Amino acid sequence: MKLEVQYPVLLKAVPPRSANVKTIVAMDSCAVDIPEYSGAELPVVIREIVRRQDGTTGIKNFRAMGTHLYVLATQPVIENGRVEYGFAHDDRAVWSSVFHDNTHREAVSVTTQICKRGITAVKTELYPDNIFTSYNLMLTRSPITEKVAPVSIPSIHDLGTAEDIVEGAREGRRKFLDHMKKVILVDGKFMIRRQEPILKVDAERLKITPVYNQDMSPDNLREEGISIHTAYFAVDDEKAANDFISETWRHRQDGDETGGVERKGNSFEVLDPSVLTFDGAATSAWIAAETMIESFTKTMATGFHYTARRKLDELGLDCFIAYKRLADAASAFEGGEDADELCEAARRCLSNAEEWRFYSEGSRPFVELALERWENRPVDPGFGLAP
Repeated sequence: MKLEVQYPVLLKAVPPRSANVKTIVAMDSCAVDIPEYSGAELPVVIREIVRRQDGTTGIKNFRAMGTHLYVLATQPVIENGRVEYGFAHDDRAVWSSVFHDNTHREAVSVTTQICKRGITAVKTELYPDNIFTSYNLMLTRSPITEKVAPVSIPSIHDLGTAEDIVEGAREGRRKFLDHMKKVILVDGKFMIRRQEPILKVDAERLKITPVYNQDMSPDNLREEGISIHTAYFAVDDEKAANDFISETWRHRQDGDETGGVERKGNSFEVLDPSVLTFDGAATSAWIAAETMIESFTKTMATGFHYTARRKLDELGLDCFIAYKRLADAASAFEGGEDADELCEAARRCLSNAEEWRFYSEGSRPFVELALERWENRPVDPGFGLAP
């Protein structure tokens, strides 16, 4: 299906009649050709049982094409082969999650941060400054039924041909087209690519929660905050998730049974396990290694009475070598290696005479549990055998 789609562009540049660089929200459009498939070409591989607030349930299907999963999207409004866009901070916005999910949310987020600082910041940092009207309507919770049109934003082509404008338009189109690679039509319905859902376990709060489109890269996990009490599991491995919580609770409560696990969110029925590629055991091993590295570095912190020289003098050579191997193994894991070397390096640290440097008080059993997830993982019975 061929469509013309309007979309917002966010860029830093000098707008017309201004001498200063500002954050600009502009409009661009692009012709796209959405690939079309039949339902038979994308079988249903995961069923999500959705629990609604009114107590009823529904089914959300994940379909697969190769290694990619797709879910049904909110269908866009298409008029004469065109999808329009209108900027606003609330439901007055004219946008489609199919086409504008990333660009619209980014524009709202960035402009909100500027508008929060008041009209002076808006006048000096944002273009067009009438975006502040949209922000105020959202704050005053003016009724959505009130006939207030989305904010008028300029066309990217009306901003001139300065290098920063042209480069911003080019980058905006690249982001838009990258997003469009995730969109397909199945039996005439728009579907959008989604990452594999996974289960997040919070063993401290006895909670299991499904998470969607979670960026599991090491950099993002660090940014969110790493905890040795957090683990991730495939959606068909709920028993292992419960076992993990029970085991951590046993260590924390000296053998007592858990008072009950809170299972939040929806449940899943996996029809084709081969589509589940997330490796929670490897992630747990990496989390254990990261907490060990962080703990070690904290023991090396200097203070009024402890200079760097004194800290180094107190550190055994074997301990430093063990730390360095662990740090190198963690870097190799982030570069694509499996967790074998990571676990081996972690074990060396835990068998070192200065092992106390690698975990906080009382946390060693939880480090062990995280490492054991990888070390005791099930082995594919067909591994190494001819088909």
